[in-house]
Formats: sequence, C-alpha cells, structure tokens
Amino acid sequence: MQKLRLDLVDLLLSTTHYPLPTIPMPRTIFDAVRSSVHARLQIDFHPQPAGEPTDAPPGSREKLDAMCRRVVRGEELFHSEDKPDYESEG
Repeated sequence: MQKLRLDLVDLLLSTTHYPLPTIPMPRTIFDAVRSSVHARLQIDFHPQPAGEPTDAPPGSREKLDAMCRRVVRGEELFHSEDKPDYESEG
C-alpha cells in the first residue's frame, strides 16, 4: 500500500507524465502590453490633445486630478502650457 501511494504521488508530481505548460515571461512592461489582449485585438488608440493647461504644480494632488480627468476624456496626459515647476508663476 505504501509503495502504491508513493507511485501515485510520483506520477502526479512527475513532469515527464504531465509536463507543465511553459508561459514565456515578458522581459519588460512594454513586452507585456504588446502581448496583451488589446494588442491582439489591434486596438489603435490615439489620445486627443489635452484641452486646458493646469496651474497645479507637478506632483501635487491637483495636478494628478487634472491628469486623471484628461485620461477619462481620452486626452494626452500633458499640456504644453502646464505649469512646469513649483517656482514658475501660473
């Protein structure tokens, strides 16, 4: 009985009888995106230019909120007239 049990465990754990599928691991996040469902469906997304610039400083909660609103509207994350740093005005 003990021998039969060991043979069964051996059989279940053996990769020669039941090879595990090998899934290639993407090397970078870009490789992962390229191989994603979106890439296979060939979705071609081109964001619209950002509507309005923001006076919020980079990294602030206000700037992050503005960027989130842009994403929801399908716009680019950055506007050329966004406040570039904490020191500059407007």
